[in-house]
Amino acid sequence: MPWGSSRYFPVLVGDTIYASNERGTTFVFKANPQRFEPIAQNQLGEESFATPTVVDDRILLRVATGSGASRKETLYAIGKN
Repeated sequence: MPWGSSRYFPVLVGDTIYASNERGTTFVFKANPQRFEPIAQNQLGEESFATPTVVDDRILLRVATGSGASRKETLYAIGKN
């Protein structure tokens, strides 16, 4: 992955691809076989160790901040109300 290390799968929703790296950054881009079309780049937490998951009209992202005893994991549900 040119934007950082990842052990997870990109997710295709319609013509949009979501991909997260281990540093907690999620990249959004158009699924265009002709050229790379970035849409957005979003930072949540300091680490991400899960594939983005889509349920109905929401994307779920699991991220973490801190380390050791102060580590906190958070599950975000992002979408329109």
